[in-house]
Amino acid sequence: KATLQDMHVYLRRLGLDLNDAPSPSSSSFSSQPPPLILHVTGTKGKGSTLSLCESLLRRHHNLHTGMFTSPHLVDIRERIRIDG
Repeated sequence: KATLQDMHVYLRRLGLDLNDAPSPSSSSFSSQPPPLILHVTGTKGKGSTLSLCESLLRRHHNLHTGMFTSPHLVDIRERIRIDG
């Protein structure tokens, strides 16, 4: 739960608030396709797996990507990556 709360804090720092997301009943929600979410778990290789997936989605499918990882290795700012 702490990691999810941390993600909300970091997103607010970026000017994003999940409470402002459209609800399923709103007209703006239905006009957009649902987001594609990849949740990678395990003990080794998550970062490289996500980097590969992100690269494929961006280069070959022209999609915008966002990545949240935990824990950080050196600097806390490396946890969130938007479009590479």
